[in-house]
Amino acid sequence: MAIPNSSDGDGTTKSSGGSDDEDTTRKFSVTMGPGITIVMPLTAEPAVSPEVFLASILRERGYDASSLTAEGCGYALKPTAKQVSDYDMEFVAAVRSSDVKRLRQLALEGRHMNACNKYGESIVHMACRRGDLEVLTFLVSTGAMLDVADDFGRTPLHDACWTPEPRFDVVTFLLNKNLDMLRVLDKRGSSPLAYIRREHHAIWCAYFNYQKEVWWSVR
Repeated sequence: MAIPNSSDGDGTTKSSGGSDDEDTTRKFSVTMGPGITIVMPLTAEPAVSPEVFLASILRERGYDASSLTAEGCGYALKPTAKQVSDYDMEFVAAVRSSDVKRLRQLALEGRHMNACNKYGESIVHMACRRGDLEVLTFLVSTGAMLDVADDFGRTPLHDACWTPEPRFDVVTFLLNKNLDMLRVLDKRGSSPLAYIRREHHAIWCAYFNYQKEVWWSVR
């Protein structure tokens, strides 16, 4: 998703011209889920990062903005032997190709839906890093847990924020399950929002401004 001016209705944005009487507010559209697209205003490049912007929303509305760790939240668990053995090329290929039919077959065969390598990097992390809502939704529907972290302390939200372009459908899915993931730091001390590309800061700030009434109503 780029940051030009006016939404063209298909998940991208484009400039809008017109006379002084027309609404020339810079806007962009965001896919929030299947069949759900919203249009949000983007007035200017923010002077703050999404981390700072979100922290101000939380404090102003009476919510805890303190940092958490994966260990403290119980997310950083040592992978089981089955998780590691089930993380094979067949499973990884199915996730990378968004082959839900094959994933369904693997689930029926008893594969662990939180399969991961020895470093805790799981197929759930992979689906989020790829911005693949369909695969992520399927994994969760068949038992995958989202409250997990790799051995560097990265949660699935860290990976969802690391995508080349914002995938707010995936981010919204994760945060509807657990808003605390926003405050979990990796072992370098970076929150998921620190993984966002600088050129996307304005879009993310607008996203949180739009979502604040949904997730953080004034107390």
